[in-house]
Amino acid sequence: MPARAGAPEHEDGLLNRVWILLLAGTVLLFVDLYRPRPHRGGEEPAPAPAPLSESAPTDAAGLVERAHERIERGEYVEALSDLQRALELRPGFPPARHHRGQVLLRLDHFDQALADFDYCIDAEPENAPPYFDRALAHAALLRFIEARSDLHAFLARSDDEDRKRQARELLSKWKAES
Repeated sequence: MPARAGAPEHEDGLLNRVWILLLAGTVLLFVDLYRPRPHRGGEEPAPAPAPLSESAPTDAAGLVERAHERIERGEYVEALSDLQRALELRPGFPPARHHRGQVLLRLDHFDQALADFDYCIDAEPENAPPYFDRALAHAALLRFIEARSDLHAFLARSDDEDRKRQARELLSKWKAES
């Protein structure tokens, strides 16, 4: 940020820190959209999620599916366990790596989440969702250039109109704040 004429040097440093904190807060609020919400008084409670399948899956795809159900319930530790088992059965399985990255993102393990999203993008470069999630991880680490690049890559590949709207909103917000 250029220094303003007549402004003390410490004031510009403070403005830079405030600007960075505002951007970080915006990113963390967006990441928070993924977290399950508890019931609040006066609102209709969300319907109870369907019970997990009774038989334990024995293949990687089944474990990823069960992990997805657990993620929806906010059972992140259990989901990570399923995803780790899926990766033991089928090393490098992109859906397991992507879901694990999403859990790690929700648990604020941004660098580990990035590693999973990077792997998914290298393995399946035309698959759009890992680009969106990697953008969130980059933004949480205040790497906005990389985050913008990933959102543009996501927009070029995705058919999900709701998620594309979210990506455009983030790009617009980050442009306005920079």
